[in-house]
Amino acid sequence: MARSDAEIEAKLLATVRRSRRRLWRSRMGEGVLQALMVWTFGMLLFGALWGGGPQESGEWLAAGVGVGLLAIVVAAIGVLRGTSLSAVAARMDRSLGFFDRVSSALEFLQTPRRSPFMQAHMEETAAFLEAHASACIPTRPGNTPRVFTVFVALLLIALLPHADRQSVEARDRKDREQARRERGQELLADLKNLQKEAEVRNLRRLADVIAESERAVRRRLELAPREEPAPIPPQPPSEDGSRGTGRRDTGEPARNDPAALARSGEPRDGVRVASRATYQAVGKFDAFPEEAYAEVFAELDGVVLDAPLDAREMQNLAEHVDSVAGKINNYAFINDAESCGAEGARRGPRSGSMPDNSIEQALAPLQYKAFSEFLKRYAAHLSDKATGKAHWEASSKAADSREVFNVAAPPPKDGRFSLQGVTDQRPDMPILQPSEQAMRELAARLPSQPGSGPQKGGQRAGTEVGGSGAGSGASDHSMAAPAILPRAEGGEYLRLQGRLGEGESVIQLIQDRGRHNLAGARSESGVGFDDVFREYAHSAEADLNGEGVPWYMREFIRDYFRSIRPSAEEGSSKP
Repeated sequence: MARSDAEIEAKLLATVRRSRRRLWRSRMGEGVLQALMVWTFGMLLFGALWGGGPQESGEWLAAGVGVGLLAIVVAAIGVLRGTSLSAVAARMDRSLGFFDRVSSALEFLQTPRRSPFMQAHMEETAAFLEAHASACIPTRPGNTPRVFTVFVALLLIALLPHADRQSVEARDRKDREQARRERGQELLADLKNLQKEAEVRNLRRLADVIAESERAVRRRLELAPREEPAPIPPQPPSEDGSRGTGRRDTGEPARNDPAALARSGEPRDGVRVASRATYQAVGKFDAFPEEAYAEVFAELDGVVLDAPLDAREMQNLAEHVDSVAGKINNYAFINDAESCGAEGARRGPRSGSMPDNSIEQALAPLQYKAFSEFLKRYAAHLSDKATGKAHWEASSKAADSREVFNVAAPPPKDGRFSLQGVTDQRPDMPILQPSEQAMRELAARLPSQPGSGPQKGGQRAGTEVGGSGAGSGASDHSMAAPAILPRAEGGEYLRLQGRLGEGESVIQLIQDRGRHNLAGARSESGVGFDDVFREYAHSAEADLNGEGVPWYMREFIRDYFRSIRPSAEEGSSKP
């Protein structure tokens, strides 16, 4: 019984394994095609991403080996996918119509303890397979052949000449040229309007500069990029050519020329021409750009600002010049990028040919950019002048409408005191005290006017309000007394007729102004300035608490009268 069980197990396993080997052989071709496509696509991807520059053979070999290993792994996965014993048994039952006999017998075979039913089923299945030994699993072709056919077709199409691509590139160049001409026409229209505005303002030199710029733009539009022939492929270096200095007839080995290598950069490149023009300014604008711009702007100001322009007109002109500068800069930048891209695509990276107008095309954007930078600087200069002129006009209007006040002179060294108004100085300013010499000059400049007041002479006689002048008995030291010039509420001096000296006229003036009567306090020798101003300060402090004096001015007035009030020692020393 054990022998029959072993024979039954061997028969079942041999049948299933034979069917699996047939399935592997049927999938082998499909796996090879998959590996070939994966390797081809991998090498193309490497060439597109990392093979743009000069690559060594070792790098390509390493890439080929790596992509090949990946292709083998993909092919093995495709061949071995779904080929386990249980999967093959289920496939046999499904494709050969065995009604789950092989899969169930294989499942019973893996059971350690079998029932009589399982043993009978296994014996029946082994006999059935022995009777149908010629039956094999049919294989159906997958999608790999179709994909491979499409892949080959794409490779053949890629090798064909691309007439459609050339037509698309020609149409693209035509559209870019049309857009460039439209932008050029817009720039010409702006320059034409700017020239008309300069002519209307009689700015001839500026109009000539704009006309020259317009002619330069027209020349730039006429120098359209020409259709160039296809780039000539580089010739392989000859044995006695530029790669070495050896001679073939003498048998000397070729040696690299250091001078040629220094000129070319690489042995095979030869003399290479830069694709972009380089510009380096030399002159005063390099060494002293600010001074150079200042000189040119001063020269332009003599032309642009010769007409009377107010601040608003000058600001409008500055904004218009700045707008034109921005358009010129955009035009130069776009044309520079387009010309460089189209020129590089047509000539190729290693083309040795050079068109006739390539230098002009390369230098034209630089000229436009330089002119745009100059216009931007000049627009900023005009804007600064407009701002300054606006400030000057505003200050002039404010000065014309402002009221002029009389301001006292700076404090002298030998001054003692003086009466001042409240509204002509700030609280933090010092008290201005005129000197004795200034009082003499002021008293001499005040004219004596005739009036109806009586004339009183005496040793210390002065002049009353409305008097005709000083008395004949005026003392010699009367000119040394300071002039008392009361001020009105606005800060202006009140006009007084005649000269005021040290004597009864001062007391009379204060009494006429509504002050207290000081006649009772007078002594035989008269009342001096200290007594007068002490009483004047006391009477003023008495009025500080009234509604007529603002609260924020009271402390200031108190400080003022404290500064002019004589000390107690001086008051006690007087007779």
